[in-house]
Amino acid sequence: MTDSFDELVLDPAVDFMLLCYTPRCDVCKALAPRYRMLATLLARHVASVRVGGLNILDNDRDTAWLPEKWTPSIRMFAAPAAGGSGVKGAATLLDYDALLPEGAAAPPTSAAAAAGNRTIVVPTVPELVAFAATAAGRRFDVTPELARDAALAEEEAGIIEQAYEQVLQYMQLWAAYNDAITALPAETLYGAATAEQRAAAASQSIPTTRTGEARAAKELKEAIMAAHKYIVSEAGAGCAERVISLLERIARHVQRRHIAERITATFEEEAAVPPVASVQNNK
Repeated sequence: MTDSFDELVLDPAVDFMLLCYTPRCDVCKALAPRYRMLATLLARHVASVRVGGLNILDNDRDTAWLPEKWTPSIRMFAAPAAGGSGVKGAATLLDYDALLPEGAAAPPTSAAAAAGNRTIVVPTVPELVAFAATAAGRRFDVTPELARDAALAEEEAGIIEQAYEQVLQYMQLWAAYNDAITALPAETLYGAATAEQRAAAASQSIPTTRTGEARAAKELKEAIMAAHKYIVSEAGAGCAERVISLLERIARHVQRRHIAERITATFEEEAAVPPVASVQNNK
């Protein structure tokens, strides 16, 4: 990785914006769609800036250039000014050392984690663009077209962010469904029902056997994890509709299999189902 870092990030001919992340970092996951949108915007509007990411668990990190203790960290490695020293400068956007209490033993674990009396918030797409322009020494301007596209991208990022929160809620629903299956097997719940009730359950696609419920739980988990993977690993500019369709797929499965009702029947308290309609495509 050292050779690639020197060749790409420290290339004196370009400004290079680098995100350092770890796969399990919640803030990194929340930031990822906006960072991919930034890369798309800069590639379209600014030829002199490159954007990349570095998984610090899978790659060696040169602490001389990347001294931050926490992830995510975003640094701009600006090309040296004409007539200067010829050495690239570096500016940091997310500075946890300045936000965390002195002597803090652990980084924040979510996009809005408390840090003393301060809160660390994921930067918006316009804020990322503004940082890139400033940290690059104003070698490019934030044109009205770039500002407009950044604002539109942030609207879409808000949709994706809401969807991600709902995916996390569906994970909790899936866990409750698993607990319900274990606590009260379908044979016990529906075996005590009348023949008419069992037939009605079957006609509504409600699993009435342990095998059927295990299959329903597996299908639900697969749908949830597909949405989670897409948002964290791929979603960016132009992806809001795809994200919403993945959420709707999960919602249909929950409704068709009457999963919330199954949880309620087992634990005698209403199961919380995320309202898919709250995620709107405002484009």
